[in-house]
Amino acid sequence: MQYTETCQQFLCHLWQWQSLLVGALATFAAAATIWYMRKQIAQNDHTRSDDLARKLKAYRARMNPALSNLCAYNEKCMKFLLSEADSRELPTEPTDEVTTISAAIEFVDDESAEAMAAMVSHYQVHRARLEGFLEENRRYIPTDRYSVEMVYTGAKLQSQIVNMFDYARQEEERVPTTPPSQAQMMSGLKGAVGLREFSAIKEKLAAVIELIQNRHPE
Repeated sequence: MQYTETCQQFLCHLWQWQSLLVGALATFAAAATIWYMRKQIAQNDHTRSDDLARKLKAYRARMNPALSNLCAYNEKCMKFLLSEADSRELPTEPTDEVTTISAAIEFVDDESAEAMAAMVSHYQVHRARLEGFLEENRRYIPTDRYSVEMVYTGAKLQSQIVNMFDYARQEEERVPTTPPSQAQMMSGLKGAVGLREFSAIKEKLAAVIELIQNRHPE
């Protein structure tokens, strides 16, 4: 009888220990699973971050020539605006360059994305107005508000494009979102018109310069 009770007690203890052991193993397995999942998530996040960093570097490398071509395009647009020739043609749209800048917005920081999106939007509006200028066969008139506004817009676009070069060259971590200063606007105007041409027609651009000074006080 005592032997039977001893066996029953032993089996009872064994069952309790077995239950505890199973519970402990289950807890350990759950903890191990969570640890492994977190490790996988961290590795995936790290891989994704590395991929984004590589893509960002690639896009920044492509931005430099794209910005140079956009400057050249804008200079041609300024010549179109200031031309007094009877026959004029708008320069070809820099579609590839605009696509490069637009695609980079997905990978850059928020501040740079805002500045780049503003430049692309400004370009699109300016292009649409240039096409309207051509359709109406208008000429630049120094005293005409619309003509002056068009040249001002070209100067602002130039300053926005130039503002991105340091970022494209990996010299700055982000593109500033601050509005262009008066000095930057004047530099943009001279760059778009051409330094030699600017000196020759500075008086003709007096209303544009005045508009810049009023909108961008020092």
